Amino acid sequence: MSLRSVHIFFIFVCTIFCIWFGLWSFQAYQETGTTYDITMGVLSLIASAALSVYFVWFIKKSRQLVWALVWSPIIFLSSSPSAWACATCFADQNSPIAKGANAGVMFLLVVVCAVLIGFAGLFIKWIRRAKKLGL
Repeated sequence: MSLRSVHIFFIFVCTIFCIWFGLWSFQAYQETGTTYDITMGVLSLIASAALSVYFVWFIKKSRQLVWALVWSPIIFLSSSPSAWACATCFADQNSPIAKGANAGVMFLLVVVCAVLIGFAGLFIKWIRRAKKLGL
């Protein structure tokens, strides 16, 4: 499997997860009415739109489409909804286990964002150093 195929696969999976999380957040907003849920839903749908645009751009640029990626959402959506269920996600939103899971997800998001910001800072530092050296 080439690096392009892996990249296309991960963009596609991230887009599907962003859409799913946005819809799940809107459902949680209907149940709880908190602004946190609606904010996360809107942000994740914006991220899914940006990922979709990037996905189309990358496929056009690489001129290579993995057809399994086209069929995978159809297969996923045609599966039984009971297979999607998770006792933690679809149980009581105010239970301690659901609050713990949400706290864990937020912690992991913060860690990922911190690592990405660190990489961005490293690349900016390298770019500035290269300009100073005249490269």
